Amino acid sequence: MHGSFHIHSICRYPVKGFQGTVLDSTTLDKDCLLPGDRAWGFTSGHAKTAEVPEGEWMKKAHFLQLMRFAELANLSVKFDNDNRHATLLHKGEPVISGDMTDLAVANAFCSTLQD
Repeated sequence: MHGSFHIHSICRYPVKGFQGTVLDSTTLDKDCLLPGDRAWGFTSGHAKTAEVPEGEWMKKAHFLQLMRFAELANLSVKFDNDNRHATLLHKGEPVISGDMTDLAVANAFCSTLQD
């Protein structure tokens, strides 16, 4: 199928299992994923997550997800354009912010989720 298409609305879910955000615009490339979609996930503590090589895709059952943890409905994560710097919000109020590729920041995010 060839030609152009118009998409009226599209959501991105940067953190697997968390709320999504409606995008004002994005670039979609043929045979590529939606940029920044499900780029991050917080493990539910499943033992298999420790054994998975970096970048390998895992099923959502291995991660925190709204369906199983209703309290996640109060949390959202906003990312900047490079999809690295994130802010965790609780009921819209910032809780923690930082570069998610920094292990200390990622651990702080996880600690905040456990509180």
